[in-house]
Amino acid sequence: IVFFLGVFELQKKYLIKTEEAEEAHREKERFREISAFTSSVAHEIKNPLNSLSLLLELLQKNVPADTKDDVALGKAELQKIARIIDWFSDSLKPLRPNKETAPLREIVTAAHDALLREAPKPEVEWRYSESRPVFLNGDKNLLVQCFLNLLRNAYEATDRGTVSVEAEKRRKKIFVRVSDTGRGIEPDRLSRVFDPFFTSKDKGMGIGLYLARKIIEAHGGRIGVESPPGRGATFTIQLPGGRHE
Repeated sequence: IVFFLGVFELQKKYLIKTEEAEEAHREKERFREISAFTSSVAHEIKNPLNSLSLLLELLQKNVPADTKDDVALGKAELQKIARIIDWFSDSLKPLRPNKETAPLREIVTAAHDALLREAPKPEVEWRYSESRPVFLNGDKNLLVQCFLNLLRNAYEATDRGTVSVEAEKRRKKIFVRVSDTGRGIEPDRLSRVFDPFFTSKDKGMGIGLYLARKIIEAHGGRIGVESPPGRGATFTIQLPGGRHE
């Protein structure tokens, strides 16, 4: 009986590993398809945009003075579209972190300060806690961007309540939880929150959480999300290494 139980457990673990490998392969295939599609669309759109931009530049020099501002506005809008397309294209390129040692508190604080400059929300309480000062070996700019995206998502989901970041080191891993007491994520959307271009917001392009996951994975880590009904959402990050002061 013990022998067969052991064989059963080994087979179960093998099947789980096989399923995880297949899912990783499917994810890579989806990424390749999205990357190829986005690059093609960006190329097709950027060409006419460049032509329109040149045309507006010529018009700006020759139109009457009272219409120059309108032409300048049109040119600015075209440049905004071009920046968005570049952003989409850049988001699908492989990341190569430039690693350095930095305090986690400093990284999270920089992200939080940047977010409050964008949209202050005094009715939401902010908390940061760590068992002891934690230092990460990673790309500081990328990690700030990652936490900025996660905190933005948390604040947008919380009208009143609390947004918090908790960090701890267990053995050779760092665990960081970004939590909010907002409206949470609907169960049918939970498995798709990290998908590129997936969003439930009226405004937004569905890139923030995708980039957050991409940055964490580029650092050899993992990120997951839980959202019990009526209890907000918690994103849990697991990163290798790190150290205490």
